[in-house]
Amino acid sequence: MIPLETAREYFSNHLLGELFLESDGTLAASALTMAARDVSSRLLRPADESDPRFVAAVCEQALFLLTRKERLLENQAIVSESVEGLGSRSYTSPVSGRDLVLAPRAALYIDDLNAGKTLPITRG
Repeated sequence: MIPLETAREYFSNHLLGELFLESDGTLAASALTMAARDVSSRLLRPADESDPRFVAAVCEQALFLLTRKERLLENQAIVSESVEGLGSRSYTSPVSGRDLVLAPRAALYIDDLNAGKTLPITRG
């Protein structure tokens, strides 16, 4: 697992870093643990926690997990509505599949790790 202090360092110069840095320590640690599992499960070889691409992927995924609920609700669109009786609404999200469970920036780093290429590490 990525240490909380390493994640805080990563987010210190990140455009959305405040979202992570202002979160409760227990919640942030849980997000990092879950993010590390998410990222590791998509790698074709064992994770190298010293690789900055792995750290970046885990941190981006942790941020995604912390903000996921709000993002999904913001992206929902009403696809049907009924006025009969009490009424009902159906929602859909324009994001699907991999986008629902994996941060886009984490996916880039994971793809890079799996391909053996090197992407520049940027924060923001």
